[in-house]
Amino acid sequence: MLIIKSILYRLIRILLLLLTSFLILGNIETAFSISIIDAVIATIYYYYFDKFWKRIEFKLLKRK
Repeated sequence: MLIIKSILYRLIRILLLLLTSFLILGNIETAFSISIIDAVIATIYYYYFDKFWKRIEFKLLKRK
């Protein structure tokens, strides 16, 4: 069920960014490009964030 929730969240986020970009820029091609680039960057960012989270969590808990 978590995978469905994750996919649905990502799709809605992409659509919201696409709509917002289109409303601001008035150009669907540019809005689509922004949405795709954002989706790729967000995925890469999440991968590395998740990969290094244990180190971050350890340092945060160490301070307590």
